Amino acid sequence: MASKEMSLKLLVDVKGSRVLFAEVSKEFVDFLFHIFSLPLGTLVELIGSNQMAGCLGKLKGSIESFHANYLQPGIKMDDIFNPKTAFNNKTFLLSYDASSEVQSGASKAVYRCSNAAAHFAPPNQVAETQLADEIKKRGYVKEVVTYMVMDDLVVNPMSTISGITLINKFGVKDLSQLEEKNVSFGKDEGLRLLEASLKTNKVLTTVFLH
Repeated sequence: MASKEMSLKLLVDVKGSRVLFAEVSKEFVDFLFHIFSLPLGTLVELIGSNQMAGCLGKLKGSIESFHANYLQPGIKMDDIFNPKTAFNNKTFLLSYDASSEVQSGASKAVYRCSNAAAHFAPPNQVAETQLADEIKKRGYVKEVVTYMVMDDLVVNPMSTISGITLINKFGVKDLSQLEEKNVSFGKDEGLRLLEASLKTNKVLTTVFLH
């Protein structure tokens, strides 16, 4: 399970003012994987309508001003902007926490005995819930290795050879221009990373150097 704050080790090209890559733990990689399970409405909610590129922010504003008379009975704004998904939980730093609310539209099969009624979740719903619980406990990736995340968020298992290869690939001739930098990564940095990832390929540089 991801902690509230993580520690990342950046390799910074001081002369070029850029992050070459970050050495990270499984918790950070789990966070990156989890981004793809967030509904679009939740992304807009987390980043903020005014910060969104394009017109999704304006669409969100117009929906929020929609009169309830035009909505189907029982539909709430949270059903639109923060729908629950199997992995949409607060384990991964940025998730919307609506655990106290009842999921709208949840269907359950009903089986009647001779003298009582019992409610059971369909098998596929049980399987999804069990998988979500496992994800909460274990995350997405294994803990046996350290991982390397590039400035554009490309992620790979870390190795000495891959690090040296990348330094050469970036055309760094003078190793003295490289500097290791330890940084903390919490919810604020997570929101900035999410916003930057929608606008640029230089995500780590944008979050930690600008």
